[in-house]
Amino acid sequence: MPVSYLSFHFPGLTHIHCVFTTRQGGHSTGPYAGANLSFDVGDDPQAVRANRDELRQALGFNRWQELRQVHGQDIHYDLEEDFFSGAELE
Repeated sequence: MPVSYLSFHFPGLTHIHCVFTTRQGGHSTGPYAGANLSFDVGDDPQAVRANRDELRQALGFNRWQELRQVHGQDIHYDLEEDFFSGAELE
């Protein structure tokens, strides 16, 4: 079963898209069964890559953008990098 997600549309902002993934679908097994997208919890990295790739293809992403959330004042704009294998920036 493909990675399942719910689409959300911001009223009046047609150029901004948002989805929330669910645990349904995906390639992870055991305690991570379903559509786990995190490399940071101990899941099999190949399963995480397969889940991410499936979601990226379903949504038509060219790049996977991901940051580690921290409290601070740094802002990153217009990232060109593809962080498909995990967040590298905070």
